[in-house]
Amino acid sequence: MGWIESICFSPSGDRLASSSTDGTVRLWDLTKGDPSQATATRMASINCMVLSKDGALVASGSHDGTVAIWILATGRLLRRFVSGTEIRNVMFSGDATRILTAGQRRVTVWDLKTGLMLRQVHCEAGVEYASLSLDAKHFFTAEGSMLTVWDVDTVMRRARRLQSSLESVAYSPDGVWVATCTASHSPANASRTITLLKAADFSPKWTYAFDKCPRASEAMGFVGDNVYVITNRGQTVAWRCSNREVVAVPGEQHLGKFYEQDGWICSRKTKDKLCWLPDTKRATLNTLIHGNYYILGTDSGHFSILDLSSFSS
Repeated sequence: MGWIESICFSPSGDRLASSSTDGTVRLWDLTKGDPSQATATRMASINCMVLSKDGALVASGSHDGTVAIWILATGRLLRRFVSGTEIRNVMFSGDATRILTAGQRRVTVWDLKTGLMLRQVHCEAGVEYASLSLDAKHFFTAEGSMLTVWDVDTVMRRARRLQSSLESVAYSPDGVWVATCTASHSPANASRTITLLKAADFSPKWTYAFDKCPRASEAMGFVGDNVYVITNRGQTVAWRCSNREVVAVPGEQHLGKFYEQDGWICSRKTKDKLCWLPDTKRATLNTLIHGNYYILGTDSGHFSILDLSSFSS
């Protein structure tokens, strides 16, 4: 088995898909607890993977530009696209009828039923972020300081160039909002600014400044009508999009119940230290939280699944 590049859970939490640098996609039945039951199919080195909203399909993107769509329940290959450039990100539309793929400088939207390319754009400065709206009518790209919303079915586009350095960006699933985290060109502890923009014309709705913060945004996203940011200090801040009212932290189903800090698995709710991880079990790559499962990826090509249900009460 090669290095594990990405993993994703089924909505029920009893099945897991993993992709590796050795070109395999494996489906794991967690109820049996037997990795030998995994289904493996060899492809080019796989960089990324995503699950459709209903949990029925898995999409994988490969180093050689191949995008493959799998049926999660059976592991059967449903469709394959060839984009001609390395795939670094894939994303389903809400109804899984379209899929967005992003490479280093190319973003493409495909029709899943026909296999036809619906829209492709070239980003000369490099694709730093790409996202598809749930209705698949629009998609968003960030390249350098340039933000662009594209219409899938027409040639229309709306763009805005930021004056400050862009550190993080998020596009709301309904396609209404764009949230940015920007930094001034000052020393490292300068302030960072969170700005909520209307995607229709990039006009600002509101801003929020973090003073003397080396890096304000470790993660940024949308939950319902709220936008949230996780700072480098471990602080999570959420606002209502309509009026910038500070609201409760988004639910655990979006941020996860647990996090790792200095070798400890901690409760996000109470901040209590729950269990200690030896060096050999700590994540050296990415982590994933799904319900009471905590997944740790390592550069040895293995990942560990921890069942923390006894700590969730």
